[in-house]
Amino acid sequence: MIDSVDDLEEAAQIAELHPGREIIIMPQGTDAQRMIAKMNELRAPVTARGWRLLPRLHVLLNIR
Repeated sequence: MIDSVDDLEEAAQIAELHPGREIIIMPQGTDAQRMIAKMNELRAPVTARGWRLLPRLHVLLNIR
């Protein structure tokens, strides 16, 4: 899981090891409010790389 924009560099290094694979980023967050804030922060840099940004649905639905 990605906690900040800085973590995308590590994800990019991993993605380079697996060319042609779809990259899906799921932001870290312990509740819906934090999850949405992180998704807003990450949306532009993730989509600029051609990756997908998806929520951790169990966090949004408060299912543990």
